[in-house]
Amino acid sequence: MVDLTAREEAAIRATLQPVAALIDTIGWHSPPSAWSQEQMLQFITVAIDGFQTAMHQAAVDDPMEVPF
Repeated sequence: MVDLTAREEAAIRATLQPVAALIDTIGWHSPPSAWSQEQMLQFITVAIDGFQTAMHQAAVDDPMEVPF
């Protein structure tokens, strides 16, 4: 298990909404094993993008803290 910082945990939580929105478009009834390759790639992209965006915003909000 990865030892996440508080900032990383907050970034993961911030990613829940965009990930859930994508799953809404795919359909909650459809298990990930039934998703197309494109849908799975979208899911991964949305999750990574959401995390990176939240981490970037946290760094902008607190420029004195080094995020690593």
